[in-house]
This record gives sequence, structure tokens and C-alpha cells, in this order.
Amino acid sequence: MAAASTHPALAATRAQLGGHRLLLVIAVVCFLVAWNRGINLLYGMVALVLALWLASWLLPLLPLRSVQVSARQSGQAHANGKVSIEYRLRSHAPLAMCVIEQSLPFVSNSYSESTDTENVNSETTESAIARRTLVCWTTEDRPVIQVATGQRGLFELTHVRVGCSWPFGLKTHYRTVPLAHCQLLIEPEIVPITAIPATTAAQPQPMAPTPTHSSAALAHNEYAGIRDYRHGDSLRHVHWAASARHQQMMVREFDSISHQDFLLVLDADPASNLGPYPRCSFEHSITLAASMMHWAQQNGVSIRLVCGGQHPFDVAVGGNSRSQEGDYLMALTRANPWQTHSLNVQTYESVIGSALTGANASTLILIRNQSQLTKVDVSRLPLASGASVLDIQLCDASFDQPMQQWPEGWQSEPGTNPNRRILKLHASSRLQRWLREM
Repeated sequence: MAAASTHPALAATRAQLGGHRLLLVIAVVCFLVAWNRGINLLYGMVALVLALWLASWLLPLLPLRSVQVSARQSGQAHANGKVSIEYRLRSHAPLAMCVIEQSLPFVSNSYSESTDTENVNSETTESAIARRTLVCWTTEDRPVIQVATGQRGLFELTHVRVGCSWPFGLKTHYRTVPLAHCQLLIEPEIVPITAIPATTAAQPQPMAPTPTHSSAALAHNEYAGIRDYRHGDSLRHVHWAASARHQQMMVREFDSISHQDFLLVLDADPASNLGPYPRCSFEHSITLAASMMHWAQQNGVSIRLVCGGQHPFDVAVGGNSRSQEGDYLMALTRANPWQTHSLNVQTYESVIGSALTGANASTLILIRNQSQLTKVDVSRLPLASGASVLDIQLCDASFDQPMQQWPEGWQSEPGTNPNRRILKLHASSRLQRWLREM
């Protein structure tokens, strides 16, 4: 049963009174005392009320004078997930009956408040101001504020508001405390996938699970043998029996996908980016790229990621690459298609051509809008002999009208190269579904 709605005037009155209800009660008591006991007792009680009021205004200022706060990100954070911000108090004395208010640059502008009476438990909010209330904050406590992340990026927290209502809770004074070197790294969203699909006409069949094949190896086509362990190889592929015989780490190697070299090229042209941020076409491309790179890193598959724009990058994982997971995640986190001050930004076709020059990639992966299909002629790209193309196409209209139904899924066009597969997606596509089928 729905709760009865509060009259706006009554709600405004409650908001104005707030923590001063105790003073109103004392005032009523003083009036009754004066009515029944005389004016002399009233003078004494009024003096007591004024002293209480004055103490409530002055005493919270004392502990706030020497308050210093430091903050840092706790753990890894991804877009559309949660990030934890850990705070540390630097003060000569504990801070009682305090509140922490943190402004966040990556969520909506609505305000939210909730209270936690414990010192170490975290609380979650999805507003532009995260609020945490503590009974007592000492230098040993590490209160955590956990907030939802709606977008990727590198954000800097410059200040935090610390409030104190000690000792009576009638008045809360706030002080803005600067934060030094506090950055939040929100990495792109990663969707778990099982494999990147083969682009030949005859699709490989997955292997039946055996005691010597882990679930991660099911995405590969054929067991090829063992080799020495290389930095970046997944521990799921370690052959422990062979490692014991050779007295060094040995890993299983698989044919087909594990021997393919993938080349993934992103379109960072500002003219190609459609829809409101962060639900735009470029963010969909970032999520797809991060998911593929993560899968390749975990399974030892060689994949190279190239992106143009004003801040181009070229990173690779798997194979003989020495890149770490943080390299491509940092590159994708910093990718920005909106900075157009430079006049030397390459077009998507020129970025693809430069990436293919001197490369021997067996599969080229394109992520582009359908309106940009005519700007890149796949048949004229300088592909290696026998190379295939995985063409991921995003529906333009879906980013302006995401509530409508749009076609999606694997499709083939008459007369196209049999080594070319097309995956059509829209703004509301469940990436987990299609990427899991890949």
C-alpha cells in the first residue's frame, strides 16, 4: 500500500526546522513554566536555552579547525559498476558526530542522503553528492563511500566537505578540505565473452570437454602441443605434468584461434560519434574493444588494438607482446573522440590503412556506424592473403531513439566475401548475449 503523500507546506516546514525541534519543545516547556510557576523560573530556563544554543553553534567549530583529510580509490572500478573511495582523517583528536560529503563528476545531478551509524561499513548512493555520516571518526578508521559509475574516464577529486554537529546535534558546521593527488580511474566496462568467432564460411565446432581441457580452452579448435611459459599466458593453460617433467612452466597451445592474429581498429572520428554521452556509439565501441582485449589477455590470443583521433594509440596483448592488462585499459580509458582542436586527425579509412601496412593480421575487426559504411570499402583494404574481416555495425538511429526495436544479430549480405561476417548491434543490444556467441 502506497504511503500517504506529504503536503508541500508541511514538508517545507519540517525542512526548515530540522534539528531544532528540541529547542521548540524547550520553548513550549518554558511557556508552561512561566504560566504556572512565575517569571523568575522562566528567566533561568531561557538563559539555559540560550547557553545550549550558543554551545551548539560554537563547539562544532573547534574540531573542524585542524581537520585534514586524504582520500584514495580502493580497488579497481569499471564503467556501469561501482567505485570505492576510502578516506583517512588527519587530526589531533577524533571527530565526533561528523558527516562526509563528496562531490562526484561522473553521475547525475540529483542529491541523495543516507545515514550509517557504524564507522567502517560502506554505503552506496547514485547521486552527484555522496554522503556518509559517522558517530565517531578516528585516525585509525577508514570510512568508505561507494558510488555507482556511469562512465569511464580519469577523474580528479579536489576537495571534500566535512561537517560536525558535536556535541548536541542542533547545528552542523561544514568545512571544505582540499584533497591532494586523489584520482579516480574508471576503466571501460568489460563484458565476459567466450571467444572471437571464426570468420570463415565453415564454422569450427567446439571441442568436447575432457579432463585435460579447461573451460577456457573450449573456445579453441584443436590441441596443438606444449611450449614454454611466456609472460601474460593464462594459468588455465599450464600443463602441470609437463612442467614437472621439464622443471619449468609449460603451457598447452591450441591451433586455429590461438594461432590467429587479430587486428581491431576503432573509429575515433568525432563525426562518427552518435547519441548522448555516455550512451553514445563510441562508448559502445570502447566496451566491445575492452571485452575482446580482456578475453585475448586471459586466453593468450594475439590481438592488436589501434585507435586514431587526437590521441592515437597502438597496443597489443597475447602472443609475443609484453603489454600488460593496464596498458590497453589505460589507453581505452583516455580515449576521447570529442577533442577536435587538431586539424591532423586521421579518418577511419586512413587509420585502417596505416594499421594494415606491414601487418600480417589474419582477422581484421571493424567497429563502425552503418552511416559510415560507404567511407570504408572493405574490398579495397590491403589485407593479407587469406585474411578475413569481422565487421561490427552499429545502428545510427538507435542512439537517437533507443526505446524502439531495431534489428540485431549475425547477418550475411548477398555477394559478400565468405570470409567476412557482419554483426549488427544497436544502442540497447545486450552485449553479453552477442559477445558470448562470438
